[in-house]
Amino acid sequence: MPHFESMIKANYTNDKIGVQGTEGTGSFLRKGDFISMKAYEHVYIVTDIVDSNSDGKVDFNEIYVSAHTNNRNNVKLSSLVSSAADVKFMYIMYYRES
Repeated sequence: MPHFESMIKANYTNDKIGVQGTEGTGSFLRKGDFISMKAYEHVYIVTDIVDSNSDGKVDFNEIYVSAHTNNRNNVKLSSLVSSAADVKFMYIMYYRES
């Protein structure tokens, strides 16, 4: 996972061809962004965000993810990880073709 993260961060910083992104808080996540586990190299793709308390903000328990290693499909992130401190929120900012 560190290689993927460093690649998209370097692409964003240097405006290189390919996926560009950066790390941030979970507040501005969108479908298609990804979450990486701090403890080991694993990635979850954000597949849904359900604003269950209708406050217009993304709360940790409102994020749904999918992954292939253990065949997770639209599972609530909080059922897989105990705290937001255990993950990195990665934003896909842009895809540059040329």
